[in-house]
Amino acid sequence: MTGRLRTLFGVVALAFLIVPFTVPLTGPLDGQTFTAPIQLNGIGSYSEPRVAVGTGNGVAVLLHGIQDIYFTSALSGFSQPTLATMSTGVSAHGRLDVGSLFTSQVVYDEDTAIPGQSGKDIYLVSNTGGGFGTPVNVTATDAVDETFPGIAILGSGSIDITYQRQVGAGPSDIYVQRDTGTPVLVAAGQLPVIVEVNLTTTFIAYERGGSLYGRTFDGALLGPEEVIANDTMTHSDLEIAIDGAGNIHCAYLDGSELTYRRRNAGGGYSVEEVRDPGPVGPPSIAASPIGGIGIVCARTGQIHFHEFSSGAWSSVNLTPTIFSAAQPSVGLDEFGFAHVAYRSGTNIRYTTNVPAPTADFSAAGNNGTLPHTIAFTNLSTGNISSLLWDFGDGNTSTMPTPVHTYTTPGLRTVTLTVQGPGGVAVETKPNYISSTLPANVLRIPTLKVIPGQFVAHQVLADHDEAIQGFQVAVVFDEAVTPITTLSLDGSLTGGLGPDFIFVQVTPNGAQSELTSAILLETQEPFTGQLLPAANDQFIAAFHYTVPSTVLVGTTSDIVITDGLGTNNIFSPTQGPSLVPYPLHGGVEVVDPTGAALFVRGNANGSGNIDIADAVFVLTFLFAGGTPPPCPDAADPNDNGTVDIADAVNILTFLFAGTVTPRYPFPEPGLDPTDDNLGPCMPAP
Repeated sequence: MTGRLRTLFGVVALAFLIVPFTVPLTGPLDGQTFTAPIQLNGIGSYSEPRVAVGTGNGVAVLLHGIQDIYFTSALSGFSQPTLATMSTGVSAHGRLDVGSLFTSQVVYDEDTAIPGQSGKDIYLVSNTGGGFGTPVNVTATDAVDETFPGIAILGSGSIDITYQRQVGAGPSDIYVQRDTGTPVLVAAGQLPVIVEVNLTTTFIAYERGGSLYGRTFDGALLGPEEVIANDTMTHSDLEIAIDGAGNIHCAYLDGSELTYRRRNAGGGYSVEEVRDPGPVGPPSIAASPIGGIGIVCARTGQIHFHEFSSGAWSSVNLTPTIFSAAQPSVGLDEFGFAHVAYRSGTNIRYTTNVPAPTADFSAAGNNGTLPHTIAFTNLSTGNISSLLWDFGDGNTSTMPTPVHTYTTPGLRTVTLTVQGPGGVAVETKPNYISSTLPANVLRIPTLKVIPGQFVAHQVLADHDEAIQGFQVAVVFDEAVTPITTLSLDGSLTGGLGPDFIFVQVTPNGAQSELTSAILLETQEPFTGQLLPAANDQFIAAFHYTVPSTVLVGTTSDIVITDGLGTNNIFSPTQGPSLVPYPLHGGVEVVDPTGAALFVRGNANGSGNIDIADAVFVLTFLFAGGTPPPCPDAADPNDNGTVDIADAVNILTFLFAGTVTPRYPFPEPGLDPTDDNLGPCMPAP
């Protein structure tokens, strides 16, 4: 990781928590090519990109705008950069580090905002997961310029900030301060860089007089000054990075040559190596935890990447067709894959040699009854920055191995999309989950209604035993569905003449309540009145009038709710109560223009349901009779076709009382289901 910018991972806070599936496919340059560069910025002029790779291999890039500092990340697909500094003046030289719990600290220099003072100060702004706070001036020294800050968050949680201090055109010094402690003079010099060495110690490197130096800092004491390079007195543009073994890797210019040197964990230095004879621009260096090294530099308008892997150096030109590239920055992830950003004109471009991920998953218990809970297993591979599950029922998740509960029946197609620096992969499994209803269900349909409409909102029941009563309790919004009662008119329950009917409505705005209890027989003579076992049995209806002031497009739920003084149950003749599975419903308010209200079963449009409606359907089907004025009204079983079964349904309703037409019934309403029967027309 670079000394001036170790990682941007913390800036995006908890976003990179979803990066657990990172599997190396091959070595960084072992057959892996870099992706076509993508542009990271939208409209605007950007420069000085800084790449950082955080914990879990989350990749982010810091960009300098004309006045402010921005960032973007692989998690967002490198979308339009987001403001990071919230500056009042011109910000520059932004640097960042991240600590435990994904908190981030950003430092930058800016003209002081303190009234009556002058000079540049160092500002610190923190992100602890909920966005950036207010920038804090950490130097506030009048008439003194503090610039080129660096920051390192230690494993202990402390923060070391280093910077260059200069008065006017005089010589500059390097300072470091831990947390809010007193600044400590490091040495005369300029352009400091810093990395964490261990829980309590950082290493600070800097330039002075064309030579390069460094020393450790433990929060109180400085180690002896070490010479990194001083043989030619023309060294500059030093960058440092540290690997998992504690080796500090140094990249710098010796004149115009790219030069590399390593400091081992014991403080010894390797022989200088010329990695590019140049002339090259300022380098950027990164090291992976496993010891890989990556260096980028610009040469004749092109970006060259030098890598140390598997015991040898190699290099590649990342921009063979571009001759305006500059200011490159590199980060290496924990497997040694490279992430490179650079400026081309006023734009920032990004490329990587990370292979595209692969997406796959499995699930146990794909077939089940509601509520149907499924544990999904992510089998994806590759460097993954983010993932998105689509469970096929309108719900999604970004968890690595989610557990999801299906609450409505049907076949569900599940899709997993994974995204990483190397690209996007999608796995879709059609009809992968099958969720069926249990034997006992209490169902409230979702209806389309119009403003001002009186609604008899059916309550339907599935039960596998004959029942002698039931309880229904719901919560509703009286501003949209001002329920006045639970009616038995037209229902199978009403046809049996219950002995006991209790309904209580408690208006309370969006938390209005209805509770009810119905028993078919409570007094002699007992004749064995029962609702037979059935599905989609019309047992009652909520009555309400939709206010005429309700806006088109409004939706509102009617929620089956226990604990309102009573619970929702079916009461069989013997044994314990049956607890039905709740299928909540509600309404959608639609445009009344052209809306045709009808009663299902009133096939001839006379306004009443009688034997003439059955005869009308049979005559239409078999004797060339007049077509139904409202085809849906002639389809009482709502199966989308008009056939002999509809005539049977009407006759059974009239003379056996064991079935009822589907909604809308017994009051007019709109068709809640889509079919090809055609619109309702005026009666002949």
